[in-house]
Amino acid sequence: MSHHRLMTIGLLSLFIVACTIDHTITHGADGSPEWDRRLRSAVAIGAQIEDAQAVLVRNGFKCNVGPAKPETLVCDKVASNSVGGVRRRWHATVEATDQRVSRVESSTELVRE
Repeated sequence: MSHHRLMTIGLLSLFIVACTIDHTITHGADGSPEWDRRLRSAVAIGAQIEDAQAVLVRNGFKCNVGPAKPETLVCDKVASNSVGGVRRRWHATVEATDQRVSRVESSTELVRE
């Protein structure tokens, strides 16, 4: 009986851990070159701006219209886990012309809580 209980607890623990792993485009993108590559793969030049926003929101970003240009999305995501009071922040700026992505910029940094 205890063997089944231990197996059940182990499987439940594995399931919980698997559900908490980041499966978004930012997973493992801990440096600027990798984050830039992933962002450009997910948000293609020429894509509809609404589609670009949907991709970013689906991946945990909060997006707002740029203050200076209405056809610019400014999107940020901060990691949910922290190490020593420091979290990773990913930033994406997506500019559009005629509602199509014309430019993509990325940056990432560590921020204190």
